[in-house]
Amino acid sequence: MDSYGLFNLELLKASPINVADNPKQYDFKLNKTLRATSQRKLVPIRINKSDNKLNILNDRGDRSVIHKMFAPSEQAALNRPDTLDDPDIDELFLDAESQEVPQEVNLNGDVIETTIVVFDSSLELLGSADYYSLHTKISDCKTIRHGNNRSDDTILVTTVDNIIFSVVYDENLKPYILHWWSLAHHTRYGDWQILVHPNGNHFIVYEKRQGSIKFYKLQDSSPYHIELVRNMALLGTELSSCAYIMSNGEAVLFLVGLKSSKVYYYLFSWPLDANSKPEVHQYAIPDGKLIQYALTFNNNYVLCVRKTMVDLLSVHELYSSEGYGNQPIDRSQFGDITHSEYDSLLLSKLKLVEPTVYGSFTHCVLFSTSNYSICAALMDDTGTIKFYEITRFKGLCTFVLLPSQNSTASNYHLEIVSFGKVFELVLKITDLAQLKTDSNIESMNNIIHRYSKDASFTISDQLITVGSKDSFPSKNNEFQVWLCSPSCVSNVSLNGPVEHYRSHLYLREFQYFSSMTVLRLSDLTFLLFERFNITVNEPNGYLIVASDLSSVTKAFLVYLVEDNGMECDELEDVIVEQNCGTVHYFVTESTTVQVGKQKLYFSSLSGEAETWSLDLAHPVKGAISRNSTLLLWSGPKFLYIENVDLKDTLEHTKFFHVPDLLNGYHSTSISFENEDISNIVSALFCDDGTKFILFLTCATLHCKFDVEGATVVLEDVVMHDETVTIDTIRTSEGILSTTFSTLTGLGGITLNGDQFLHPLKGWFKLESAGGDSFFAYNSSELFSYEILTKSQYSIKLPSWRKSEPIFELRCSKDLLFVLFGDGLRIYHKAYKSYSASNIVLNATRCRKKFVYLDKINRLLVVNCTKKLLECIKLENSKVISLDTNNLFNDIDELHDVQLLSSDIAQEFLARGKNNESLLAFSCSSGSAIHRIKVIAVIPSPGQLLSRVLASLEVPAPSCGGRIKPLADNQLWTASENTICRYKLIPSSESTSHVLQKNYEWTVPSTATFDAREFMVVNVTTDGSLQVLLLPSGHVYIQNTDTLTRQHKLVSIRSDGSIITYTESIAHVAGTAVGAIILHIFSDQNHQTLEQVAQIPLQKVVKNFYLITDEKICLLNVDGTIVIVDLTESTTGMTSPVVHPPEFPDCRKLRGSSTAFTNYIGILDFSFTSYV
Repeated sequence: MDSYGLFNLELLKASPINVADNPKQYDFKLNKTLRATSQRKLVPIRINKSDNKLNILNDRGDRSVIHKMFAPSEQAALNRPDTLDDPDIDELFLDAESQEVPQEVNLNGDVIETTIVVFDSSLELLGSADYYSLHTKISDCKTIRHGNNRSDDTILVTTVDNIIFSVVYDENLKPYILHWWSLAHHTRYGDWQILVHPNGNHFIVYEKRQGSIKFYKLQDSSPYHIELVRNMALLGTELSSCAYIMSNGEAVLFLVGLKSSKVYYYLFSWPLDANSKPEVHQYAIPDGKLIQYALTFNNNYVLCVRKTMVDLLSVHELYSSEGYGNQPIDRSQFGDITHSEYDSLLLSKLKLVEPTVYGSFTHCVLFSTSNYSICAALMDDTGTIKFYEITRFKGLCTFVLLPSQNSTASNYHLEIVSFGKVFELVLKITDLAQLKTDSNIESMNNIIHRYSKDASFTISDQLITVGSKDSFPSKNNEFQVWLCSPSCVSNVSLNGPVEHYRSHLYLREFQYFSSMTVLRLSDLTFLLFERFNITVNEPNGYLIVASDLSSVTKAFLVYLVEDNGMECDELEDVIVEQNCGTVHYFVTESTTVQVGKQKLYFSSLSGEAETWSLDLAHPVKGAISRNSTLLLWSGPKFLYIENVDLKDTLEHTKFFHVPDLLNGYHSTSISFENEDISNIVSALFCDDGTKFILFLTCATLHCKFDVEGATVVLEDVVMHDETVTIDTIRTSEGILSTTFSTLTGLGGITLNGDQFLHPLKGWFKLESAGGDSFFAYNSSELFSYEILTKSQYSIKLPSWRKSEPIFELRCSKDLLFVLFGDGLRIYHKAYKSYSASNIVLNATRCRKKFVYLDKINRLLVVNCTKKLLECIKLENSKVISLDTNNLFNDIDELHDVQLLSSDIAQEFLARGKNNESLLAFSCSSGSAIHRIKVIAVIPSPGQLLSRVLASLEVPAPSCGGRIKPLADNQLWTASENTICRYKLIPSSESTSHVLQKNYEWTVPSTATFDAREFMVVNVTTDGSLQVLLLPSGHVYIQNTDTLTRQHKLVSIRSDGSIITYTESIAHVAGTAVGAIILHIFSDQNHQTLEQVAQIPLQKVVKNFYLITDEKICLLNVDGTIVIVDLTESTTGMTSPVVHPPEFPDCRKLRGSSTAFTNYIGILDFSFTSYV
């Protein structure tokens, strides 16, 4: 096979490739890694974006804690005159230190309040899509808020390798480590949780399994550095619950632990301002029932939630060793508590709304449950407690309080996490019902609005690829990647984050308009408001002038209202002439100007109300304005008005004809005798206001006007031969132009030479987004672009149906005004995310399989447990259920489903239309009967029909019932000791078919397999490879005598080479956990399988997918996605990469060999990442 090449995609019908036939070398290259998985925790954060903050905080840290020793006070060493502990020396050093006055942090920077999203091993500021990874998994994250409302919060992060970090964000919103502390030896994992004392200056970290507790306080000189106060180890005790009892003067800690099969309650108390030993009270609980969760309300009561009961215990009962209190609520009324927050803001709002109902309560705790509910527990000072229903939201796993809320007293805001998305909920808190059963709370109860604020993708079981239809080509958007889990399917963007927008307002009356002008009210003169009696409480409003460009023009006032809503009012008098088409509208300091098709209309804003008009000789095609200057054009002619504020505008008007101007410009190589090619497409003003640029049908001209002179001088003429300019805009980086195939930065007065920026497919218009960013759009597509980074972002607009075309788009800061065929929608930029879409599925806890049916553009979701079939249209999430009553009546459970090749459908289901899909199911009934069923899915108007074509009983399957479909009407399945091939053939009856076995391969065992027409590769349970070559029947068996690693997954390329994922049999610290390897037979007799390329991997792979022969997608067990490319190489096999040990040495984090337990210094997150 001398013609073999790496990119040969033809199906191989003979023997697979070997090294002798193909001397080329190969290399795996990492393309992209997406590390974000489902959100685990939300933490509120306040950040001051002041300059040089990190250096000042670093200088203020007390580094004496690095050397500090902790010993009981009664054993403290005495000063001795014969040592360096002489008190005079100590006093000298103290005096020297006291003379150094540390610099104070500048708090004049912008303050932002947002949320930290905590993932498995990374942090993200809500909605930013900037993920900062730590070296290992995060155990917990908490923030501590300080008294000054302009100070940064203290961020504390613990990791499973027993380290606590103090983190601060800089002025660019990038996190840095200021202080780390080793909590224990890094020889085993630790799940360290953080518990902050109510006074905000002290906190503990504790590890439940080890019974270890460490008490810390924030340093006096810098609250962003920490100091260890004491250690405590409850030997042989496993903790189940831990809570601070509220007290500002002392620390009172309540613990519940399991020791020697007995349940113990512990109560520790000590003064916060002293280092004396804590008082300890412990006693065993007679019934031995653990507390699952403890909620503290004040300095006197603890609500203890057990598996079967709920106790309200007073501190007196705890000190007196009484393990039981009263039971305020039946345990069956709510599920397990998943998260809780002490909430004084909600209580204050409830008291304002209904003082007679809630006036006596002094404490409030908000908690979420395993039944997706959020409830509130309110208590007064006498111990009376009541529980209220707040809401229930499908998939809710955690929530966070929002300290700052701009809403009415009757509304309350929360942020929650549900199925990989972060939502802000606006809740109505009037008429809250008392809790009966949280599982019976009505879904979406009390929710007025919900807003998406972040999105990610959950840990998935399967990956589906779908062809992409993007009009901006890129190496990573040739296909769409969909991650599939039992709860949802997520579209992951490999071409950068997607910008998600939130809909503010929809105005159906705009469906009659095709053009609009959007003006920000804050940019307009106050005379406009006085002249037309416009009163708007919200300054961030907009004046919109819309027209059908024919006979109707109207003006509207759009403004913000409470809870991020918007309203719209129509204005009657702002438009001079409503019965005409309006091309352009603008407002000067004293005049409004309406550019009609045939006439200009003016209205004075100062003095007496006065209007006048100016007739035009030609119908206007376009216009631009700047301050009081106006330029409008029609074909090759344009009109220039220097000052529209002067009533007698004819004296300040100049008319020009482009061909006449070009005739005087003799250096051009293009002939402009035909006026059609010199028609004006658009125009832009230059910075000095006396120049503007004309964009013609085939060329670009830069023109300078001598207002006082009689002639026009052309300067810096730029010609683009054989191009058609569609649209142009000005950005901070220059002027941009689009054609039918490119997006280009223009030369001359703009960028240094023409700069090609991005390829395009089709017709696009441009809209500046401020700075170096802009939008490109046509009737059915929209994306944004950043010039400096040459980054393109997809745009996700809710409620946009592609059947409704985009007529026009305008941008103003974070608001996007989009005029569709069915009306105007106003959007607000919500967040960026690598997840383009999240579709929540039905029955979120049932095992599922997924197949994409390309003939009908639907994703088939197979509920394996309930034997249900649903088809989802991925573009709009619409679901169609299939009738399965007659499909699986004899089946208990489904195992696998695969789409059979299209030629099967053509041969057996020829009905004039080739739109049927054939699916092969592996299924079982009990433990004895196992079947393969072939089912046809047939599209019909308004529904999808299905029927069974064939059914065959087979031996008990292995590999999870895996089916591998082939062309030529065949499929492979595996049982315990055989791998069999079946063929679908017609039966004697014209309407049915049968599955007939035509090949059987006996194997010792099967863990997984892959098959092509010419080859089958089996991975045995001990991790070795066996290869069956067809049609010869030759079998290659890997020698297992010297096997040092096990093959876990396998896939066959179209040329017959084999790709496997392998793991070491005995993993050695400091080496990779696995590798992707390319195998090719080294001889023509196929006796030896040679490894010709490999890429070591840091993380364990759950599955990998051969998207093309040159592109592999890895799905890791922790949810991360890795794209790997296989390319031709000049160096041969990829060199092995040595990865760090599973528990990195803490000393490496600061680059020192001294074995300190902690270190103070500014460290980037990359210092802790081994990626």
